[in-house]
Amino acid sequence: MIYLQVSERLFKQHLCEAQQSNDNIANATTPAHQLLDSYTAQFYLSKGGLSGYRLDKGELTAVFSLVKKEGKDLVRDAIKNGATHLDHFQGYLSKFYSELGFDLVRTEKHYNWANDNTLPDVLFRKLREV
Repeated sequence: MIYLQVSERLFKQHLCEAQQSNDNIANATTPAHQLLDSYTAQFYLSKGGLSGYRLDKGELTAVFSLVKKEGKDLVRDAIKNGATHLDHFQGYLSKFYSELGFDLVRTEKHYNWANDNTLPDVLFRKLREV
């Protein structure tokens, strides 16, 4: 799959649509309207706009895909474009990112103060040196 650099506005539009149509994406990514503005961020979308990611100073964020089996190609493209680190909730993404070369650096508890319950841990990863 080919990923093209796009405007922040276009990226947020597609991310919002993906979050509205897929609970896994909604639960694993920051809501599009809450992504912090950054002059250094770069935004990438697949040609159809069904997959994408955000890079900011090497940090891979807002990764999403509505296309099955596209995740590995997406992350490899992000690495090619400069991804060096990321974070995610503990769960099915743990093995996925590890297999793509991101080693665990630290773990933090994630606590939801509004609902008074503990959420999955947040895992911080750095791209393995080759």
